[in-house]
Formats: sequence, structure tokens, C-alpha cells
Amino acid sequence: MRDIRSSIFKFLSMGTLLALVLFASCQSGANHANNGKGDHPKGGSEKLSNVKVTTGAQYGMILEDLDREELDNITRAMELFRNGRVDSLGRDTMFIAFNELLTNSMQSYYEKKLMGNRALMDKFESKENNEEATKLTAKLATYGISLTYREGEFYMEPSMEFLYEKLGDRLTEASKNYLQTKIGLTQELTAEGTTPSAPDSLAREIFAWEDYMVRYPDYILKDEILAEYTDAMAAYLSGLENLPLFDPDTKELNAQFRESYLKYLKDHPGSSSSQTVKKFYDLLASKGFKYDESIDTFVSEINFNPISSPQ
Repeated sequence: MRDIRSSIFKFLSMGTLLALVLFASCQSGANHANNGKGDHPKGGSEKLSNVKVTTGAQYGMILEDLDREELDNITRAMELFRNGRVDSLGRDTMFIAFNELLTNSMQSYYEKKLMGNRALMDKFESKENNEEATKLTAKLATYGISLTYREGEFYMEPSMEFLYEKLGDRLTEASKNYLQTKIGLTQELTAEGTTPSAPDSLAREIFAWEDYMVRYPDYILKDEILAEYTDAMAAYLSGLENLPLFDPDTKELNAQFRESYLKYLKDHPGSSSSQTVKKFYDLLASKGFKYDESIDTFVSEINFNPISSPQ
């Protein structure tokens, strides 16, 4: 079961960003094989602002030389991105390489500056003197990093709004819409007065990613997006840790899920996901909306890919 807030990570979002890291690692290996060595400037230099990259491979190789412990290299990588003259596929590759740099920089900062830092925790917990905490949060925000502290833990995540503002006009339509989808889902969770129920939050995520995959079936991050969609759909049909699908005592279906399923069928007729939800709802109805082992079997046999016909 997944909690509805599980996309907020302790030091990074392991869904999106881990996929970016793995993909970028594969890309960098291919880049070296295809381009050889010595054809890019050494990283960490302000001279990078004058470089005009012409391929995604060149950009990725330059970023490999940048020190992940120096946050200013995030800014340099953004400037290099904006100065690039690269085709669409190359720009998508650059987007992944930049996110890999941002992810590793966040990881390094968390491990060296935040993890177990009791003195810093005290400053964040202080209600009288939190000036240093405010300054640190503002500083990291200038690099596109959102820092929060709650219940004795630091949480870091990339600011999608920041990335869109800084790189949006240099991204492909698919990458731009990817960020817009991320931003839209986050805003729906945090908008005052409009916080949806947990099942409805999952429903919005499911349809948002299904809609994206239908519009951009060959996007470079399609596997990672499918994983996010699958995670949301599995939780939608299985329940959450803090909100079980069935009452543990009566075995009856939680009313929030039942209402959300009916709303989903009404709002998204004809979608692949709605066909799956409809079959699931019909099965629940046939069991009197009470738990039955056949429900677990149904979920385990679902074809989660919305691009193909659901089972």
C-alpha cells in the first residue's frame, strides 16, 4: 500500500528522479562510446557560460565533469542548457542529464550538510530564532531545490515550477508538458480549500498520466511515467496504508473509494483506465461491496498499460 504523500521524498523523489539517474547513466555510457574523449571543456568553470553545445551527448559529457558538491554547478548547467543549439531528441536527453546532476547534487548536500545535523535541526525547530533556517531554505530555492523540515526530518525535492521557469522555453513540447503535469498534480494537492480526498487524488494522478501517455507515447521517460501511473492505479484499486480499501472489521468497501470510482466513471468515459475501474466496480458490486479473495486476484491480473487494451 502506498501513502498519498509518498511522492514527497526524504532527500529526493525516488520515482521520477531515480529513473532519471538510471537513464542518464545509460546515456552517458553511450555518449562516451560514440564521441570519444577530450572533445568537451572541463567542468566547474565559469567559461561554460560561453559554450554552445550542439548535441545532447556533448551536454551530458560536460555535465559529467561538474562537481556534484558545488551547488553553483546547477546554475552553470542551466546556463549551458539555455545556450544549447540542439534538436528535439537532444534537448530531451539534455533534460534528463540536467536532472541527473540536480539529483546527485541534492543527494550530496543532504548527506554532507543535513543528515544528522542536530544543530541545524534545532534552528529549524526554534520558534524564536529561525533566521538561519529561513536563509538556507531561500538559498536552496535559488538552485531549484525545495527544502522542508518536519517531525525531525529534512525533506528535499526539485521545484518543478523553478525548472519550468528557467528551462521551459528551451524544452520540447513533451518535456514541457511533463513538467506541467507534475506541477498541476502538486498544485491540486496543496491548493487551499480544494484538497481532494485520498482516492480522488489518486484518480487525478491516474488520468493525468494516462492522458500524457496517450499524447506522447514515445516520450523518452515513458517507462518512468508508466511506473507512476501503475503505482497510482494499484493504490486506487488496493487501498492506502492510512486508508484501507475495506473496513478491517466489517469487510465493507470504504465509502470514499466507492464514491471516487463512480465519479471517475462519470468524468472519464471511454478512457482505458475507466474501463478497468468499471470492471473492478462491477466485481465489487457482485460481491455486495464486501471483501472477497477474487478482488485480490483481479488486481493482480490487471494490464496496467493504458496504451494497450485493458484486460
